[in-house]
Amino acid sequence: MNRMLKSILTLTAFGAAALGLSAQPAVKLLTVDMGKLFESYYKTATESAKLKVDQQKAQDELERRVKELNGLGDQYKELLEQSKSAMLKDEAKTKAEADASKMLDEIRRRQGEIQKYQGDAGKLINQQISSMRAVLLDEILKKIAELGKSKGATMVMDRNSLVYADPTYD
Repeated sequence: MNRMLKSILTLTAFGAAALGLSAQPAVKLLTVDMGKLFESYYKTATESAKLKVDQQKAQDELERRVKELNGLGDQYKELLEQSKSAMLKDEAKTKAEADASKMLDEIRRRQGEIQKYQGDAGKLINQQISSMRAVLLDEILKKIAELGKSKGATMVMDRNSLVYADPTYD
């Protein structure tokens, strides 16, 4: 009797489990290529163009600063040559050496500023790129979710993260 009761309970448990599993809806999987979607999204080109303008402005500013620095370097060379000139009096040579020393300090200060500007501009542009990508990806993901719901999908996956997918399911 005890064995029979256990058998009935076991069969009932398996039957309930099978019934519960069959109540799950069938999986309908859609796949998308997020890389292609991002590249072809209509806002990507516009936002990328804005970022390129900002990058070009930063590059122009950097080139302007380097040009100024090169001008200071030329002035420094002239002062250094004056300080070594045999035609100048000792007093003029000393003044030229002092001016050259001040100019060298200015050149070093400007080099530091240029390096800092270059680093800061690079960080800012990278932050802008990350922010733009995050905003656009969020918009794309919302549209994908809407599409998935309208097609009756239970899941939508990025094609690049699948091992295999039948191309007819794209």
